[in-house]
Amino acid sequence: MAQRKRIGLIFASGSLLSIKGNKSIFFVDQEKDIEQWLSEVPEARLIADIHSYFLLGESEHFDLASIERILEVLSRERMNHDGFVVLVRGEHMIRAAAAAEFMLQGFGKPVIFTGSRYSPQAVAYQDIRRIVKMGGLGLRSNLINAAQIAVSDDFPATAIMYGNKIIKPTHAVVNDFQAMNLYRSVDDEYLGKIDFGISLNRKKIAPATTEAMHVRFAPGVSFTESAYLGDDHALAEKSRKEKEPVLVLRLRQNETVPLERLEQLKARYRTVILFNPYYVLDHTGVVMLSRLTWPAAEMKVRWAHTIFPERSDFEKALSRDVIHESIQL
Repeated sequence: MAQRKRIGLIFASGSLLSIKGNKSIFFVDQEKDIEQWLSEVPEARLIADIHSYFLLGESEHFDLASIERILEVLSRERMNHDGFVVLVRGEHMIRAAAAAEFMLQGFGKPVIFTGSRYSPQAVAYQDIRRIVKMGGLGLRSNLINAAQIAVSDDFPATAIMYGNKIIKPTHAVVNDFQAMNLYRSVDDEYLGKIDFGISLNRKKIAPATTEAMHVRFAPGVSFTESAYLGDDHALAEKSRKEKEPVLVLRLRQNETVPLERLEQLKARYRTVILFNPYYVLDHTGVVMLSRLTWPAAEMKVRWAHTIFPERSDFEKALSRDVIHESIQL
């Protein structure tokens, strides 16, 4: 008899389920809630043995440290499971999954992100039926599909499973908050789709890598909108207090940074990065980053800063298409 597959199920928010014929909801806010939660989705245990990890309840704040906790569990438990499903609420999912793509290169097993798009506080009981009818909660089917992908052979990828799409995280953007497919791929290429079954596109998986895995982001990167440039004193004070050697400016389309201001920034920061998803106009002495989604750009910078402390190596890494994160817009 073939040995049953093992799935690591990580709770880091995004656990909101509709129950009792869509008349009520249930979610995991404490570790003791997990067993009852799993009893509401018995199909998951038919697919594989489920081992759960509680990291974050629905009432807790999700931040960069939360992502590091996810990465730590994945790295620590990697050899104990055939694949992983990570539950994260909708607004945090792309960022968390993109972080896993960059920081856990060489992981070699399926890591499938899914979760509810709503917080419990956002759903009034009288709205449940309407939301479900619109395809709004959807966690039950997303979880079952994610679990099936997590035990797939030859799919060593990090992916987002939502609606009927399986998406590469660094290519994912929010589609329509009310639609069944909360996310879409910016290049309309998918790692798989759900039709009458799960169809995986293994040809779209990035080649295997031997990169070391990292679970902690090095400090020292500052991200800001270009509007922040107007407060020169505040920017200087922030740089001095936090000792941040890297500044990432998110520019509007066709926006440029005045030469005088650019020289001030270059004097304060080891590396100044100008980001625009489409195209960055030429600026002297800075790194220009484009043809990326914003979550992919953020996590690429954080990853490169973590593993390349030397400026030249760091800036070279930013110029490479590391995990096929670059997109054609």
